Amino acid sequence: MGSLGYVIEPAMQGSLQTTEKASGTGKFILEDDGSRLAGYKCGVSSQITSGDIFFGNWSDLIVAFWGGLDILADPYTLGLSGGLRLIVHQSCDVAVRHPVSFAYNNDGA
Repeated sequence: MGSLGYVIEPAMQGSLQTTEKASGTGKFILEDDGSRLAGYKCGVSSQITSGDIFFGNWSDLIVAFWGGLDILADPYTLGLSGGLRLIVHQSCDVAVRHPVSFAYNNDGA
């Protein structure tokens, strides 16, 4: 029930897109355009450690933002090359409403 799906890291995505479910079938573990795994949505993030895989009800994940988005334009650091450096800061926190809504595994890579 809910918004069920996987999150994996890019190297695992590449591996699952080229691994057949059964030899000679032409069907791969990561289905469709690489966005479905075992019939569920599959997200990819480089913020995940190599080999990690998460499955959960993502509607039970709470993301809270504190304050506004701070943007600072720095015309000096890259001034000699005519560039502009932007410094952006957002304070946020993440919590899980029901811990049993999530599962984690590492393939040992």
